[in-house]
Amino acid sequence: MTKIEEKIRQDFQRALKAGEKEAAETRRYLLSLLQKQALRQEKGLTEEAALAILQKELKAKQEAREMFAKAGRQDLLAKEEKEIAILKQYLPAELSDEEIKKVITAEKATGKTDFGSLMGAVMARVKGRADGRRVATLVKEALAE
Repeated sequence: MTKIEEKIRQDFQRALKAGEKEAAETRRYLLSLLQKQALRQEKGLTEEAALAILQKELKAKQEAREMFAKAGRQDLLAKEEKEIAILKQYLPAELSDEEIKKVITAEKATGKTDFGSLMGAVMARVKGRADGRRVATLVKEALAE
C-alpha cells in the first residue's frame, strides 16, 4: 500500500466516524481508483502511479467543473468544488508562475529554443506540480521574448 493510499484510507475512516458523507464517498471513490490500478499492475502500485491517477482525476473534475459552470448547474458545481478540494489534499502543491518561469529560463539557457523540446524538458522537471496548459502558455511567452 502506498503512503497516499494509506493517508486516504485514514481520512476516509475519520470522515465516516465524523458523519461527513460526501467526504467519505469521495475518498471511497479515490481508494477504488487506486485499488483497480493496483490490480492491473503485477508489482503493485507505486507512489508515482498513485499520484498520476489522482492528477488525472483532478483534471477530469476540473473539466467537469467548467462544464457545470457553463451550464449553470450550481448544485453540481458545488459538489465538484468539494471533491477538487479533497483531491488537492493528496497532491503536491502546485508551482507558482515565477517558479515555472525559472525552470523555463534554466532550460532555455541550455539551448532549447523550439517549443516542443523546451516544453518536454520543462514538463519533465515540473511533473505533477504544474498544469500543462499553464506551462505551455508560459513557454510560449518565454519564446516570444
